Amino acid sequence: MGFDIQPSFMGVISRCLNTSGCMVSGLKNISLSDLVSSPAVTVLEDASVSEVSSILLKNQ
Repeated sequence: MGFDIQPSFMGVISRCLNTSGCMVSGLKNISLSDLVSSPAVTVLEDASVSEVSSILLKNQ
């Protein structure tokens, strides 16, 4: 995507949403409350993708 530094996840999503042809452009018209859970599920910054996936599946 042409980043000069290692981007954050939200940076990638933001840039994608503002680019034509973005796979997740349908999210532009969805409110945050429709996307996130309450209470928030958090992980430590050094958690692996596998760990995050397991935690999210457990907390569906």
